[in-house]
Amino acid sequence: MIARLEHKGYLQHNGAVRDRHYQSTITENVAMKSILMDTLNAMCAMHIGATLADIIKDIPLSQTDITHLEVLLADKKQTAPQTVACNCLSIERKC
Repeated sequence: MIARLEHKGYLQHNGAVRDRHYQSTITENVAMKSILMDTLNAMCAMHIGATLADIIKDIPLSQTDITHLEVLLADKKQTAPQTVACNCLSIERKC
């Protein structure tokens, strides 16, 4: 597991053969965003909006978080398409 994290560039070590110490090379926020983006990229693009809406309903958010999301969504709406194209593999299409 540590070797995979090193290979991905998420960890580095001090170079010692024995008594090796590891340190993260990315922040917690970068790691969380990366995990979420990997999950979303594995989904059909047509279902991401509904999935995010379901998640937003189920998680606690502060007034500040909600205001921030409202501003982001208002800006995004300016250039958003009417529909998002399916990005499933042709053999998997069930949209």
